[in-house]
Amino acid sequence: MTQDEEITPVEYDYRDKGALLQDGEMWLARGEQAGLSVFVRRADSVHHTYSAYGDGTDLLLGTDNLALTPQGRPLPGEKGKWLRHHDRYEP
Repeated sequence: MTQDEEITPVEYDYRDKGALLQDGEMWLARGEQAGLSVFVRRADSVHHTYSAYGDGTDLLLGTDNLALTPQGRPLPGEKGKWLRHHDRYEP
């Protein structure tokens, strides 16, 4: 989903730019963000049936499937704590 205001108003997960900034999620108000929408066409009508954003799109992104492992994926604020490099060790 584009967050380019020259193309369309900024909106992500049913929140406009003001709400995203107020919630402290300024990174969601710029660039490109993950999103998935499903539509069904019946005769001449198109119906929006489902949308998923952020964590709801995990299974579509290979690296995000790490959420299925025993230690899962880090929670906000824990970025990188779960990652161990083969050549970096703690004393």
